Amino acid sequence: MVNKLEEAEYVRRISDTNDKRVVKLFLTEKGRKMASLRWEEFYQVLCNRFEELNEDDQVDLEYAFSKVNRILSKLE
Repeated sequence: MVNKLEEAEYVRRISDTNDKRVVKLFLTEKGRKMASLRWEEFYQVLCNRFEELNEDDQVDLEYAFSKVNRILSKLE
């Protein structure tokens, strides 16, 4: 999978200078643009799906998201 991403110039590999067992992956500019585009598409699909929910389910989902956010903020 990483080979294909590298061949498509979405990522580049850089060996760690301190530990030859470690290879770091970095997004290229092309990779950043693709990731941004995919996130925008994902966000749009997600918003469209949420709009299909009835009001009670939307309220429940908002509550669940706020709870998840509160819990995750404790990890910072």
